Amino acid sequence: MDCLLAFAHHLPLPATQAYSKPPALVELTLGGVMTVLKRPATWEETKKQLGDANFMSKLLQFDKDTLDDGMLKKINKFTSNADFTPEAVGKVSTAAKGMCMWVCAMETYGHVAKEVGPKRARLKAAQDNLAKKQAALAAAQEALAIVLAKVASLRQRYDDSMSNKRVLEEELADLEGKLQRAEKLVSGLAGEKVRWEGSIGGLESALRCLPGDVVLAAAFLSYAGPFPSEFRDELVKATWLPQVGAADRQLECMCTCAHYLIN
Repeated sequence: MDCLLAFAHHLPLPATQAYSKPPALVELTLGGVMTVLKRPATWEETKKQLGDANFMSKLLQFDKDTLDDGMLKKINKFTSNADFTPEAVGKVSTAAKGMCMWVCAMETYGHVAKEVGPKRARLKAAQDNLAKKQAALAAAQEALAIVLAKVASLRQRYDDSMSNKRVLEEELADLEGKLQRAEKLVSGLAGEKVRWEGSIGGLESALRCLPGDVVLAAAFLSYAGPFPSEFRDELVKATWLPQVGAADRQLECMCTCAHYLIN
């Protein structure tokens, strides 16, 4: 349609305006144009509009979506004329031919828009619904991303906890092994305690008897060597031991002569 108007834009419209009484097809065509523009379809109004410097801009910027059923019926009064064709009008006025084509195009657009209008409405409703669904999807994806991030964080914490658990279990097993070995050692040392206590008691007794044992041992080595064992035993037990006890009550003797000779 814009091409049609551009075609008409370069035609001598002032020559058409100069008609005092235009040809019938020219008047019919411009009456159709005035009807589309919602202006009176009179030659006086037509000349007034043609004299407007912005007339072609009005046609170029015309809102085609305002063509309703009532307007299409009014336009049809012109287009239904058998002579209202670009070819017929062009034989009379080349300038009016483009206008005729524009009026016919407006009528065609109006009828097409009438059929396409409900489809456009459904398309717009579908697009609006799609936009809502996409917005809901975006919100759900954002919420999902947050949940996945939390899951990843919890999984990392779980992995760290499991790793720490394994370390602690290994430490526990090591400590249990050490505890078992320590218990065995303590049990073994408990048995040694009895032996050590007995050894301490024996050493304490030996320490008390040491002075007397030294005296007897020295006397035995010095004087009892040449004598038989029976005499030596009699000498130590019947003579020296009573004499040592009588000389000093704190001296005690516990070793036998055989013990000294062995140790």
